[in-house]
Amino acid sequence: MRPDPIDPAGTAAARDGSRHGAAPPPEPVPAEPADADEAEDRAGLSRIRGLWNGFKLAGFALENLAYMMLKARIAPYLWWLRRAGRAAEADAVAYRMTLVWAERIFRRLGCRIEVEGAGHLRRAGPLVVMSNHQAMYDIPLLAGYLGRPVGFVFKRELLLIPVLKYWMRQIHCKAIDRKERRRTPELYERWGEEIRDLGRGMVVFPEGTRTRDPQGRLGSFRRGSLRLAERSGIPIQPVVFDGTRLLTDPAALARTPKGERIVRLKILPVRMPPQGSAPESKRFMDRLRADLAAEWERIRVTWG
Repeated sequence: MRPDPIDPAGTAAARDGSRHGAAPPPEPVPAEPADADEAEDRAGLSRIRGLWNGFKLAGFALENLAYMMLKARIAPYLWWLRRAGRAAEADAVAYRMTLVWAERIFRRLGCRIEVEGAGHLRRAGPLVVMSNHQAMYDIPLLAGYLGRPVGFVFKRELLLIPVLKYWMRQIHCKAIDRKERRRTPELYERWGEEIRDLGRGMVVFPEGTRTRDPQGRLGSFRRGSLRLAERSGIPIQPVVFDGTRLLTDPAALARTPKGERIVRLKILPVRMPPQGSAPESKRFMDRLRADLAAEWERIRVTWG
């Protein structure tokens, strides 16, 4: 075979299948690396959409709460009950309002709540509920479906939202200023005495913030949250759930029709806080986290 004058090595003839038989398969062309700037832009856009979706959902929850308060004219009635010294009645009214608010939110979202272990719940007397934390919908979930009135330890910034501020005061929530962390142990001990003396229930999230794991796995637990129960000897009710994280995920909402969206809540048996040393408290929190993580793996949900 004479070499091609343009291709002296004869490779052009080798590529010509019509004259010299079937041509060898072409070598795969390596994919060009994705443009880093374009990928960064997509990630930034996704974050913006996520934030916007979060704002819309938060507005939806607050709108429901404000609507209920105005329609039922509940605020003047609660003020009158507390002014008349009928605090127990006011607390009962606030709890009924909370139940309706929570049910209304999850019904509008087309979400079904499944509760396991309701028989383990301590329904009366002082109680500290320790739970995982996935999303803002954890609040109506625990407030409306746990099975007893509870308040929440929450970040002080939420007091800037007028409607939410009023409701949280009515159910005896406690605000923490993250800029003054040194005062937190002292506050926990004082609040623990109040919970014990008044027989109230209080939810604290030992993770300190919402989990950053995209699948909803539990983060590390902070031992400081144990002070709420430890010094006053208040029983601890471990609780774990999964699914609220998906209510803030636009993709999960889009692929799962209403009625097929499930949130599972598991209530574990009550345990008493340790009364010993710091190492014992650490072992208690490590064991609590391990137990909740194991239950989370068992009850975790998938949508779509």
